[in-house]
Amino acid sequence: MTNSLAAASLKGWTSRPRRASGVGSMKAGITMRGLRQKWARARSQYANRLAALVLVAWSVSQAVSAAPMPAFSFSSAELYNDPASYVLGIRFTTDASVTITALGYFDPQAYVGDPTGLLTSHDVGLFDNAGNLLTSATLAAGTVDPLIGGYRYQYVTPVLLQAGQTFTMAGVTIAGLDSYVIGIPPTLQDFQTAPGIVMAQEATFISPGATLVFPTTPYQATFYSGPNLLIEATVPEPATL
Repeated sequence: MTNSLAAASLKGWTSRPRRASGVGSMKAGITMRGLRQKWARARSQYANRLAALVLVAWSVSQAVSAAPMPAFSFSSAELYNDPASYVLGIRFTTDASVTITALGYFDPQAYVGDPTGLLTSHDVGLFDNAGNLLTSATLAAGTVDPLIGGYRYQYVTPVLLQAGQTFTMAGVTIAGLDSYVIGIPPTLQDFQTAPGIVMAQEATFISPGATLVFPTTPYQATFYSGPNLLIEATVPEPATL
């Protein structure tokens, strides 16, 4: 009997580890599958977040690169106060599509460091080459409209200008008030245009009077400026990059 009990005990002892080993292997297998599934989910979530961050970074970079800028700018120029009223027009062409976001008029007081602002209001407009008015605004007297680069601007509904077209920006001067720019070299310094804008120095066209019309008379081989524009380049969609 003793031997039988010993044999039975030995049999029981040797069989229990095998059963325990099978359960442990099953638990280990389940644990490893769970870890792999968690790792796969974590990688997928990381990839999605990384893609979102890349898209945000691209959007920010495009927003910065597409920030509105003046159609033209300069560091210094001669000013002239005319005793008569005129519509001063600047003709230009586009070698790329651009969007007009604001119309502006030169603030001569700000140019010389005087915070007074414009002495009177000024009508400004944008015309196509056939003389059709595309958009217009009235710049208020004083400092109501924001000052950017020496010009006060009023924002308008954006207007898309296609490449390869000719347009005219025009602004009304008021007799004896608010001097305007005369771009006679060498007084016109560091003159440059925004991307997409092509402008000849002999770009000035005028019409007499204080009513905004399409100016048609070429005026000397100089650059006269009352009006300006804020533009932004047309940014392609991500899929077209």
